[in-house]
Amino acid sequence: MATLQPDGSPHQSVVWVGRQGDNLLFVTGVDKVKVRNLRRDPRLSVTVNPPDDPYGYAVISGTARFESVGARERMDELAVKYTGKTYAEHNPQSYATLPELVTIHVTPEKIAARFL
Repeated sequence: MATLQPDGSPHQSVVWVGRQGDNLLFVTGVDKVKVRNLRRDPRLSVTVNPPDDPYGYAVISGTARFESVGARERMDELAVKYTGKTYAEHNPQSYATLPELVTIHVTPEKIAARFL
């Protein structure tokens, strides 16, 4: 996913992405650069690539909305989706020291895609 730095340059990071209705969501620490960027400017772009289609992709551009309630539970849901284990089972050392988390909901405004 990409956000905008204060100087206008892109900041990119890899995130585990989920869906809720038509929106995307991901969970991250409240102290992360992407969160600071999105609080200042809520525009972002997410690129997804299905594992079974190496040339396929979808680029979703939209705006972010923050929700702090239930973020740990959503982190576990995403961990199970991507690793088959809860986050505590997947990475127990990191789980013990997790910072405050926030769920970022992405409302899509533009989608460009190519799939075989």
